[in-house]
Amino acid sequence: MRHPGEQTATDPDWIHQAACRSLPTSVFFPAPGEDRAVSLAKAICVGCLVKGACLEFGLHQPDGIWGGTTPGERRRIRR
Repeated sequence: MRHPGEQTATDPDWIHQAACRSLPTSVFFPAPGEDRAVSLAKAICVGCLVKGACLEFGLHQPDGIWGGTTPGERRRIRR
């Protein structure tokens, strides 16, 4: 797992168009049970132009908010 805010050579191109691009990555990795933080992260995703691409990428990520979804929501999508 990478550290919040760390970018790698494998970052997808769409990430530079994301609504969250200027926010700390930690916003999208709230601690378990932090419902308010989860809601805040998901609210940022609502109008994002690359939400679909983010969700597609996030389907393979075990942690964090991706494309406006939690890990549990993504597990249900993958079924």
